[in-house]
Amino acid sequence: MSKHATFTDRVRQAILSSGVSRYALSKVVGVSQAALSRFVNGHCGIASETLDAVADALGFQLVVDRSKATLRPASAGATRRRK
Repeated sequence: MSKHATFTDRVRQAILSSGVSRYALSKVVGVSQAALSRFVNGHCGIASETLDAVADALGFQLVVDRSKATLRPASAGATRRRK
């Protein structure tokens, strides 16, 4: 992935690399498969609550800071933090 990838690019790549079907992920996350596909294909964004659910479903921790946002593997027992 490019060094200049945006946060949403990283989320998209995490979805594509997960091996989880968009259908299965959409059911776990609670959005339509069409909405998830539009996001993955770069046609639209998704709500922050949905990003949280995607991160949880894929085993990532969503960490948001005013100056940057990162997506990293969640450690066992970690809680979601927002600054």
